[in-house]
Amino acid sequence: MVLPTCYLLQFSTGQSHSILDSVLAHELLKTRMASRVVLRCSQSIIRFQNTLWRSWDYSEGRPQQREHHAHPFIGGRFGGTFDVQPAGFAETRASLKDSVSYGVGAGVRFDDFSLIEFRWTRASSALRLDTGVAINPLAAPTVDVTLNQFHGDFSREFPLDEVHAIRPFIMASVGATHLASASNGFTRFSFGIGTGLKVSVTPKLGIRVEARWLPIWVQPEVSGFACGFGGCIAVLSGRLTQQFEVTAGPVFRF
Repeated sequence: MVLPTCYLLQFSTGQSHSILDSVLAHELLKTRMASRVVLRCSQSIIRFQNTLWRSWDYSEGRPQQREHHAHPFIGGRFGGTFDVQPAGFAETRASLKDSVSYGVGAGVRFDDFSLIEFRWTRASSALRLDTGVAINPLAAPTVDVTLNQFHGDFSREFPLDEVHAIRPFIMASVGATHLASASNGFTRFSFGIGTGLKVSVTPKLGIRVEARWLPIWVQPEVSGFACGFGGCIAVLSGRLTQQFEVTAGPVFRF
């Protein structure tokens, strides 16, 4: 049987339209699936970022943005005795004079009661040999020394039910301390523990008062550290140099 030419043309055209429609439908389906994948990936990334940058406030039961803070401070630094050996003399001790210290700290709160921060402290002091030791009676009895301390701190607060504006805290820190004189300098491992109080004045402003024990581990020995007593001294190794610090200052939250 021979079909008319127009019927064959109509059949061929209809089949082509069906194939084309199937291809377009398949491509549209793939596009929609890809869009859904992109959307889900974007949502996952947003949720991951929120997990990194937001913490859960259990007291209010809702997500809360992480709190950052900065606090300049000023105070006093006390103690610091070294075993030293002047050139040509027996071992003795030298002490750092008490001095004014100042610096700044900045950190982030990772839950309602815990804080991590970086802290820089500076103090200008003087190293004095113990009484009775004289390298040269005509020389200056002290040598100027500058201290720079760089610590990472972790603190834990303890809320008071009776007084919400006041929070006692304890802290621990670890880092390095650099001591420098006009002739030499050295950097050694140091750490600290301390306690204090934080008082909230407004939601964005507070006051922080604290006391810390900050020993420096002198290892290895430092030769020719200070020259100015009519000779030079070496700081001997193998002991902790005890220092204490009391500071106060404002806390800015943002």
